[in-house]
Amino acid sequence: MRLRSQMAGVVFTASIPGMTYVLALLGGVIIYGTGTAAAEALALDVWMAAMWIFAAAGAVLSARSFMRLQDTEGGREELRLPRWFTVTDASPTRPPLWMLAKKELRLQQMTFAMVAIYALIWTGLTVAGRLNVDFAKEFPMRGVGMLYFALLPLLMGSLASAQERHFGMLQSQAMLPVPRAQQWAVKASVVLVLALVLGVVLPWFVFAPPQISRTSFWPLAASIVLLTTWSLYISSWCGSGIIALALLLPASAAAMALARWIDWIVSAFVLPQHSAGAYGVLTQPSAVFTTWVIAATPLAVLLLLFAARNHWTSERKPTTLAVQVAGLASWLLLTDVVLTVL
Repeated sequence: MRLRSQMAGVVFTASIPGMTYVLALLGGVIIYGTGTAAAEALALDVWMAAMWIFAAAGAVLSARSFMRLQDTEGGREELRLPRWFTVTDASPTRPPLWMLAKKELRLQQMTFAMVAIYALIWTGLTVAGRLNVDFAKEFPMRGVGMLYFALLPLLMGSLASAQERHFGMLQSQAMLPVPRAQQWAVKASVVLVLALVLGVVLPWFVFAPPQISRTSFWPLAASIVLLTTWSLYISSWCGSGIIALALLLPASAAAMALARWIDWIVSAFVLPQHSAGAYGVLTQPSAVFTTWVIAATPLAVLLLLFAARNHWTSERKPTTLAVQVAGLASWLLLTDVVLTVL
């Protein structure tokens, strides 16, 4: 209720237990050293007490906030940037494409919050590692980074289309004197560039080395682009960002199962002795990077085209979903056959 956003509530609520435990564990490591039962016991005791305090405070504050709620005639959420971030200009004329890009950045406020949370966690872990060398060797810093690389593109794509529909902005956007193709090009460009900057460039030069090898830079960038495109496609079918984020896991599992089934069919009927398996190529980009890019680029383009069609229409027909899934499956089948024959 305080943040007036479902996605903001999910992001910040989910981060509280983890950040509390990490901070308590860092304090225990600094006091008792790494690998000791005393540090873990202190972290658990502090974490349990802190969770009870947060729960009690949340119950009291949420009750007060609920009693002070006001009717907003529709309950639409407002996106507001801090005053220091806004720029005043005497001229009311703005470049339309630049204004569209700023609108896309406003939709990604939760993404910026996630980046800030990751930066705080990384800073705390780095400081603890400098204070205690054993902690730096034992704590899974690589796992924290990989979790960030996986969640960031999924969150960005989920917000890009569904959150705009959730705020009720889609109808007004359709009436702007800017072609829909240009509006979608701006949306896709901002999301993909932001995913590369926040998901690859910034972590690479600030956080990642030496946790990630230099040979993984381009495979990581390509994987983040594909994940962002996939989450943007799922977002185009949903009415809010939280629904899109919740559907990503089952949708991804279904897509992987479909790709594996296609690979099994091709391996069984088309020259099984030369079978390479597109499923293995699509799920291991670092192994055959060039082949993976050739196969994944048209797939990403198809996802963007289908997402553009879904974004500008309110119809959610099963036949449309079936046609799009058939198109994606056809490309996977063609890719698998070509790789198998070659």
